[in-house]
Amino acid sequence: MAAESLDSETWLSDTIETGSITFENYSVPFRKDRVGDSHGGVLVYVKTHIPAIRRYDLEVHGIECIWIELRVSNKKLLFGTFYRPPNSLPIVLTNIENSIGLAYDTESSNSLIDLFLLSSACKIAICGVGEPFLDQNVRYHCPIFCCLNHIKPKTVSFKRTVWQFDTADYDGLRREASQVDWDSLFHNDIDTYTENIIEKIRHISQQFIPHKQITVRQKDPPWMHNEIRKHIRKRKRMYDGAKITQNQEHWKQYKQIRNKTVDLIRNAKTNMSIKLCDKLKSQQLSPTDYWKTLKQFIKSSSDNSQIPVLKQNDIYYTDNVDKANLLNTYFQAQTITDDSNKQLLSIHTNQTAPLLDSISITQEEVAITLQSLTLGKAAGPDNINNRVLKELSQELAKPLCDLFNYSLSIGKVPTEWKLANVCAIFKKNDPKEVSDYRPISLLSTISKVMEKIIHKHVFNFFVSNNAITSL
Repeated sequence: MAAESLDSETWLSDTIETGSITFENYSVPFRKDRVGDSHGGVLVYVKTHIPAIRRYDLEVHGIECIWIELRVSNKKLLFGTFYRPPNSLPIVLTNIENSIGLAYDTESSNSLIDLFLLSSACKIAICGVGEPFLDQNVRYHCPIFCCLNHIKPKTVSFKRTVWQFDTADYDGLRREASQVDWDSLFHNDIDTYTENIIEKIRHISQQFIPHKQITVRQKDPPWMHNEIRKHIRKRKRMYDGAKITQNQEHWKQYKQIRNKTVDLIRNAKTNMSIKLCDKLKSQQLSPTDYWKTLKQFIKSSSDNSQIPVLKQNDIYYTDNVDKANLLNTYFQAQTITDDSNKQLLSIHTNQTAPLLDSISITQEEVAITLQSLTLGKAAGPDNINNRVLKELSQELAKPLCDLFNYSLSIGKVPTEWKLANVCAIFKKNDPKEVSDYRPISLLSTISKVMEKIIHKHVFNFFVSNNAITSL
C-alpha cells in the first residue's frame, strides 16, 4: 500500500468530519476544502510510520493546494498537492508556479495536469496515470501514482515465552515445591535472597508447565500463525516463477497454493471468532475480561501496541530504542519535584498514643493473599505469573513469609522489586508528542503481595486507634 495518497477534487465541506474519512494505518489526513462550494478541494493521507507536518508557509493564497514536509531516513522531503479547475484563469497557473518556487526552483510548464515535480528524478522508482474512477468519455478523475526509492522500516519482532497453564501438571508442581529446602536459599544479602527464591520458583515451573518460545511480530493480525506465513511465502515464490516462465502448469500450481492459502486464512479468522464467542459465553468471565474480549471484535485488526514516530524539540525519533529512552526520560522527569523552599506542616501528635513500630507477617496472611490473586494478569519483570503463585499458595507461604519479614527487619526493599515493565499509553491530542503519553508499570506480583499485607496492618492500626474513620 502506498506511503502517501494525494487526492484532488475531493468535494468535501465543513459538514463532513475528518474522523469519518480516516483509513487504517494512515494518520489523520491533511485537508483543504473549497470555501463556499462543495466542489474542488485537496486531501493528503500519510502512513502512520512517516513523520509529516503541514507547511502552510508554502501554500499561496488563491489556489487549492497542500504542502507537507516528510521525514524519510532523517531527510526532509516536500510534497505538494494541487488542484487546477478546468478553464481556470491564467493567474491560477502563476500562483501554482509561485507556490512551487517557494519550495524549490523549477522550470515553467505549459501544463500542470498529471505531473510529479521532484528535485531529483533518481528518487522515482515508477510513476504513471491510472484508469479513471468514473465511467465517462473525458478522462477526468484519473489517479496518478509515484513510487519513491527509500528504505522501508524494518518490522520489529521479539522473542517471548508462552506458558500453557491450562495443560500444566499442578499436582506435580505442588509436590515438587513441597520438597524444596527453602531455608537453604537464605542469604544475608536481601537481593541475593530474593533472587534465589524467584529462580527456584521459575525452575520448578518450567518442569511442570508446558511452555515454548515464540516470535512476536507486532504488525501481524491475531489470527496469523506459522503455517499461514509458510504458505504466503510459497505462494509468492510460485507466482514469481510462473510469471517468468509463463508455463500453464506453473500457473496451475500457483493457483492451487493460492487457494490453499486463502482457505487457511479464512479458517484462522473463523476459529479465532469461535474462540472469542465461546469465551464471551463463559460464566466465570469477569466484567473487565468480558469487555476486553468484546473489543477484539470491534477494534481494528491492524491495531497494535507500537509507539508511532515521536517528536521533541522539532526532532523526530523513529528508532524504538530512541523512543523508549525519550519516554523514559520524560516519565522520570515527572517524578522530580522542587521542595527546596517547602516546609512541612506542623502536626500535633498525641505523645501517649500507641506506635506502630514493627510489623510481623504470618504464613496464613501470605497464603490468603496468594489465593486471592486475580488470574489473567500480565507478569512483572520476574516473569512469575499469578497462576503459579495461586496454585502454590500453601507451599510458598512459609518461604515468602520469611522473605517479607527479613526485608522488614533490615528495612530494605529488594532491588528487583523496584524494577518495572513500563508501557506508554497514549491518552489524547497528538500521538507524536511525548507529553501526551502516560506510563503504566507492571511490577512483580510478589512485591505487591507484601505491599498488600503491609497495607492491611497499617490500615487496621489506624482504624483501631481512631486515627482515621473506617470510611
